[in-house]
Amino acid sequence: MSNGFACFPNSVVNAIIAWNVYFVIFSPTDLKEDDDIDIGHYGIIIDPFGETTDSNHPIGLLVHLIIPDMNFNKIVDVQCIRYSPKIEDSRIIKSTNIGKFKLPSKFNIASSSAVSISFWAHSRFHSFVLNHGLEWNEITNCHSFTKYLLEGMKFDVSQYSFGKDDYLPWEIDMEKFYKNVKV
Repeated sequence: MSNGFACFPNSVVNAIIAWNVYFVIFSPTDLKEDDDIDIGHYGIIIDPFGETTDSNHPIGLLVHLIIPDMNFNKIVDVQCIRYSPKIEDSRIIKSTNIGKFKLPSKFNIASSSAVSISFWAHSRFHSFVLNHGLEWNEITNCHSFTKYLLEGMKFDVSQYSFGKDDYLPWEIDMEKFYKNVKV
């Protein structure tokens, strides 16, 4: 079974946009762009190879907080997975290019940039749950985790809305969401 990292290119496609970070909000339902677009499932997409051709639909490594087994409990985990949407199927309702990410050198240990980012994201996740807890709630959720990731990347997050109307993971139509994930 593939971990999704093999789907990345072998070399940089566009060096000018490589390592751009996109703050994304996914629609948990069939919200339209004119609806309140600060609600939904939050995450980031890091494009280490500069594959994105439309900043409204970024391509790269999606990093977000999930509940792996929603039938069993509300224990959270981080998911790092290839995201390459078909535009017509994209669940992204808001995408903001917030700048470039410089991966800390101590995490640049794998032959693949995507794997190195995953190491970094898992390290941030462990730190996050030590401070916030392991169970999805008003403190431990995709909004607060995304904010934590962006702050760890040294981005100013004061202009973004975090914590507004966070959907519980089981309210999100994950079948539609995962149409855009390549494994």
